[in-house]
Amino acid sequence: MVVDHQARAYIGYTGFDSKTSRPVPPAGIILVMPNGEACVVATISPSNGIVITPDGRTLVIAESSGCCLTAFDVLSDGRLTGRRVWVSTVPADPDGICLDAEGAIWMGLTHDQEVLHIREGGQVDQRISLPRPAFACMLGGSARRTLFILSAETFFPDEARARLSGRIEFMEVDVPGVGLP
Repeated sequence: MVVDHQARAYIGYTGFDSKTSRPVPPAGIILVMPNGEACVVATISPSNGIVITPDGRTLVIAESSGCCLTAFDVLSDGRLTGRRVWVSTVPADPDGICLDAEGAIWMGLTHDQEVLHIREGGQVDQRISLPRPAFACMLGGSARRTLFILSAETFFPDEARARLSGRIEFMEVDVPGVGLP
């Protein structure tokens, strides 16, 4: 979920049953207005991370099952249009994402056990390997130059509780985070 500067919430719903690993179509993006009204503004493959650019005009979402990051133009009323592939990640399935001041995206790749710093179109600037799957990442800290990475051996709730392998790893990066969240 991400909330824009007009207090509108964009909620990506995965369309995925985490207990059985089976898709529960359709997945999509729900727009919730400040007055509580809600509607589906896009149908997509099961997704995870979602960001909005600093100017509020572009929303990018990680379509995990679609192996891509998909961008939409945000209209003044909050609707989405102009759907396009921001970057193909085939065969990798992107998970949590965050945006930096150069317009590049950090993304977690669960099956590849790494985090990539990638630009629109596919140029990979940096690759961080991890000992376990990376589920999410976020640029934070006082200058938004600390890359926080959520990693764990599994995302299945019962296994995660039994293994207690979840970690928040962090490192400093050169380019600060921007946009929302």
